[in-house]
Amino acid sequence: MAKTFCVCSCFFTHNVFLQRYGLHCVFLDDDQFGEDYRALLREKGCASDQEYDEVLKEVHGEVERRRESSETSKLRVQTIQLHYQRLHSQIYTLSEQFLDGQFLEIVKYCRSDTATPAGLLDIITEEEVPNVYSFPVLTEQFCDLLLQELEHFDKSKMSKGRPNSMNNYGQKQLLSADCVCTDPAVRTGV
Repeated sequence: MAKTFCVCSCFFTHNVFLQRYGLHCVFLDDDQFGEDYRALLREKGCASDQEYDEVLKEVHGEVERRRESSETSKLRVQTIQLHYQRLHSQIYTLSEQFLDGQFLEIVKYCRSDTATPAGLLDIITEEEVPNVYSFPVLTEQFCDLLLQELEHFDKSKMSKGRPNSMNNYGQKQLLSADCVCTDPAVRTGV
């Protein structure tokens, strides 16, 4: 069964980031944009009509990129899946060998009939700030392999997309290496 993906209409109009001016904006049309942002842009150094036209061109480009992003992303992922030569194929499938021992102990404890919140806190040793705890989930080996894979992909000639105007990353998603976060085994506690 094919997945249906929905996008909020605000994705196409809101939170357009103008990096040069450090400004997040909403773009419904040229008139609205001018009324809402022309004076503010002047204050931020966009003084001439030519500079303002460049800003409008940038905003139009970002809105258009967002409108086409779903189809473009689908095609990019298909191309990557067909042609990308993985460096470490073993990281694409969740394996217990990549889960940190402390995390496995926590999972084992939580699955036991005698598990209690207090007992869990006894085995989680790192309290970063009051009531905020941390523990390793993945092994250093896995993290090293994942970083090597991401660097390998980054150096490849594969097309890379960016999720939004503030983010120049997104490779993990393109590589389908986000399985560690979305795999049902992880969500249900291994």
